[in-house]
Amino acid sequence: MCPNSGASVNFSTYKLITDILAVDLMITWALFFIELPVVLLAMSGLYVMTRSDCMVPVFVINLLVSDLIQIFSRPFINRVQLETQRLTVFWIYNMGLIASIGFMVCISFERYVMITFPLQYRSFRSLKFSVCVSVMIWSLSLADIVISLVMIIRGNLEVVFLMSSVLLFIPYPLVVFCFFGSWRALSRSVSVPPDEKKRVLRILALVLFSYTVMFLPVSVCHILISVSLENFAKVAPLKLVAGLLIYLNPLADCLMYVFLRKDIKGILKYFCYKIPNRNRDQTLDEATDGRDAENNQT
Repeated sequence: MCPNSGASVNFSTYKLITDILAVDLMITWALFFIELPVVLLAMSGLYVMTRSDCMVPVFVINLLVSDLIQIFSRPFINRVQLETQRLTVFWIYNMGLIASIGFMVCISFERYVMITFPLQYRSFRSLKFSVCVSVMIWSLSLADIVISLVMIIRGNLEVVFLMSSVLLFIPYPLVVFCFFGSWRALSRSVSVPPDEKKRVLRILALVLFSYTVMFLPVSVCHILISVSLENFAKVAPLKLVAGLLIYLNPLADCLMYVFLRKDIKGILKYFCYKIPNRNRDQTLDEATDGRDAENNQT
């Protein structure tokens, strides 16, 4: 082997990682300017729904909040200069990501209980129960960060990647169970309207698809890295693709919110027609008041 072969390998690895970070940064900022308006629009529609309906969708509200945490923290992970600041932003992003997984699974399980056990769904739907579950999910997200930091301080980086892969994989069987269980129950049900069946299956299919496409590749990458940290450079391209897929998670959550709404057409009409017409009426009223004031002065 040539004496400079090790240096050339290190240089090629460094160049590969640099190029990956550059591509990651460019796509991250592009998604930031796409996802932020979409999530804010979804939250506006949620505000309209809570004003017209006494039911408060606690899981959906927390899901959108976790999406905002991901959107605002992700672009700055590799932009801050100090290492402590970078790690702080990274763990904040991780907390939002884990919470997003938890609330996505809660929404999927809620649809399953609504179809399979309609009587028990009333207690599951209560505001007190939803708030308690939401607090528990945020607490678990924070606990995962604390445990990971302790492991990193002790030098067990492989254990951190293994914990992350296991944590990402654990909810997947529940998501699969909710989808096929609801599908089986809906196929036998005659009381549920066909439109409602399609809407529920769309929600569960989106959750299953999102989890399979976005989170499982990251789990596989972390398993490979946990086996040996030397595999990090080898799986770097796969890690880039998996990370970019996770970056699409807020868009998938907003699409899930669209499927959750029965009156999505009404909301679109509200934003497209009522608000512009309201602004136009206000402008006309102001112009009329100004004209009347001028006439009174003359």
